[in-house]
Amino acid sequence: MIVSFQNSSGLLWLPVYSINDRVHESSFYLFLAIFQMFIYCCTGYVIVKTCSIFLRIKIFHENINLLMAWFLCQWFEAILAKLAIMPYQTGLIQVGGDPSRAYFCWWTRERSEMLIVKDKNEIWSLYISSCFLWHYIYSAMFAPIIVGVERLCATYYIQDYENIRRRHIPILLILVANIITIPYAYFVINNQIPFLVAYAQCVLNASIVFFGYLISWKINVIWRNRMDAERIEDHSRYSLARKFQVGENIRYLLLARRLVIAVVIYLSISLIILAILVFGEVQGYDILFVYVLDNVILSAALVVSITWIFCSSSWKEAFLKGIPCLRRFRKRSVTRPRFTPNLSEVPEGEVYFIQLKNAWMIVTFQNSSETLWIPVYSLNDKIHKSSVYLVFAVFQIILYIFTGYVVIRACSIFLTVKIFHENKSILMVWFLIQWFEGIIAKMFILPYQTGVIIIGTDPNREYYGWWTENQNDMVLVQNFQKVIPLFLSSWVFWHYVYSMIFSLVALALERFCATYFIEDYENVRRRYIPYLLIVFTNLITIPYSYLIVNNMIPFWIAFAQCVVNGSFVFFGYLAFWRINVHLKNRIVRRRMHKKQEYSLTRKFQIEENIRSFKLAIKMVFAAVIYLSISLIILLCLIFELFQGYEHIFVHIFDNIVLAAALILSLTLLSCSSSWSESFIRGLPIIGRYRSPRVGHFNFPPETSISESDVYFKQLKHAWL
Repeated sequence: MIVSFQNSSGLLWLPVYSINDRVHESSFYLFLAIFQMFIYCCTGYVIVKTCSIFLRIKIFHENINLLMAWFLCQWFEAILAKLAIMPYQTGLIQVGGDPSRAYFCWWTRERSEMLIVKDKNEIWSLYISSCFLWHYIYSAMFAPIIVGVERLCATYYIQDYENIRRRHIPILLILVANIITIPYAYFVINNQIPFLVAYAQCVLNASIVFFGYLISWKINVIWRNRMDAERIEDHSRYSLARKFQVGENIRYLLLARRLVIAVVIYLSISLIILAILVFGEVQGYDILFVYVLDNVILSAALVVSITWIFCSSSWKEAFLKGIPCLRRFRKRSVTRPRFTPNLSEVPEGEVYFIQLKNAWMIVTFQNSSETLWIPVYSLNDKIHKSSVYLVFAVFQIILYIFTGYVVIRACSIFLTVKIFHENKSILMVWFLIQWFEGIIAKMFILPYQTGVIIIGTDPNREYYGWWTENQNDMVLVQNFQKVIPLFLSSWVFWHYVYSMIFSLVALALERFCATYFIEDYENVRRRYIPYLLIVFTNLITIPYSYLIVNNMIPFWIAFAQCVVNGSFVFFGYLAFWRINVHLKNRIVRRRMHKKQEYSLTRKFQIEENIRSFKLAIKMVFAAVIYLSISLIILLCLIFELFQGYEHIFVHIFDNIVLAAALILSLTLLSCSSSWSESFIRGLPIIGRYRSPRVGHFNFPPETSISESDVYFKQLKHAWL
């Protein structure tokens, strides 16, 4: 919530979504309040028990235990701040120039949507509590980095980290964390840090943690393998302390691996709820979802605590025995006070992380060092011999036919009903049509994947995995000629995948061109812009896919490319949004420095850019749900949570990957009433029962202009 002051230009950014929403006047609020109190009490109990177990049963070094306990205990800072904020949020304490008005917003630049107060003294307690809540949020954000630095110190002092206490390390790290987060929270609440910078900090921290943990894992596994093989040149450096520290680092990374699953599911739920609120998809139920989101945010410590507790049998046993009701029914068992290495634990951890790295099947050749990176999760899986496969194959065929129909209809509608500039429509059509490239390639890959065509020196072996450096996990074939159809189809499929990744960049560049040529973009055709962008995209994706399929680009670089493209598109669209909204406000208020700059073309192009960004927002909402489902299924496959059902879920995941065009088409069609009406009326069966309406295509002039300025034919007729 953005707070503005009367007679002042200062702003505050409060970490709440609603103010004065009068929820306490509802009879439903009593049940909601009881549920919240129950959740908060359970969370506090779990955190206290978890911190006690961390400090008492030392699975890891005491320094990392202290850090984990410290960051978990900061939840109490947040809950105290939240208790002070809730009276303002629920309307028990009313603030603002209009106390009867309920405010719903997370961040805005529009003064009409801001909470306006006389001065800071009116909301002093709300301001202080918001400072503490922001401090908690950024402390949780920087916590993984701080813990990662402690692991770096453990690796640096690898010879004697277990013998020398070095209590100064966690204390200094806690001080550094607060030196960063306290000023950061102050600047954020005073709205002195732009929204984009605050969001970029989250992305930056997540990237540092992700790649930092991967590098740490790689280094520690290499060290352990060298020790096991006794390949260290300087034998004096090979010590029990070094081996123990490497093992502890790997165990901690295994714990981080389990946290990834929990965090992905947790963040997916949070983002879906936030997107639903932001896009107004639950009108009439805003109050309920606002408080659900609040509880989800504050339940982060609960999720992390339970995940950590269940990462160790010693921790889990101690936790379950400490629960008042359950301990009576638990059998007496001796809890190990200290960690005793199990011979199976380290190999198991390595297997899980090798699986985490695995992404796409690796094919190698006899008498050759060359490898291929095939975009499938399974080969020779013999699913075609199952009776279920017939039903599944029929479902796949129906899904592919329906997707093809929707893609063709969507492309036809985009070109005939011109809601946006024809250059943008051409680009959208081109990238949607590439789905047929992907499905044709998939048709050639499917026989190898389902075991209809057997490859490999061992025809009875089924291969599951995505990417590996271990020769034993690769598919070994005699020569390249045996897999030429698989190679070519994989190349084409990789081209489809990376075309989808770069398509958003191309669309963003087209909007940049529209803004650059803002004076005459509608009058001058400039058909070369979409053609050049299509050629430019293929000049990147064709060589890129060739290098990928020949395994010449490391897995993490390929993954980083997705992150870079996503970040470029996200921040690019936000930058264009702010520029166009600023220009629109200047036009409306007649504050242009030069009167000749104010023109109908400029106004039209700004409006079209803003509509394009709103369409992109709806695409983000669909993409969040789509990617969440995809990532959850992928993680469950990688960590073998579907044991016995891998055949089914592997092919479900394949269909989800190819369903991107279907989701994109349906989302785009739903963004315009003209598009959706044209699509529904064209359906073979449903279209017959639609009431005959002229609707969106032949409006009277005054209705057409008031609805939007989007009909390009009308716009061109307006020029004299």
